[in-house]
Amino acid sequence: MSHFSPNDFKFYGMTTVGERGQIVIPKEVRSVMKTHSGEKFFVFAHDDEIIAMIKPEKFNSLIKEMTGVLKRIKKYKKT
Repeated sequence: MSHFSPNDFKFYGMTTVGERGQIVIPKEVRSVMKTHSGEKFFVFAHDDEIIAMIKPEKFNSLIKEMTGVLKRIKKYKKT
């Protein structure tokens, strides 16, 4: 299992919400994620500020990894 580090997060630029509420995903992100037209994603927000998108087929592995991270945090808080 991999672990998150600050290097895991990348900034790909800015995008704009169009009149119909659509957001263009930057080309580099689409290439890295190997996305195609019509593909579906889960979309998450936190405190109306942070938005994350994840492919449904990757969701279970994310939850598994985050569960491990939360367990380590919980252990750390007890010490």
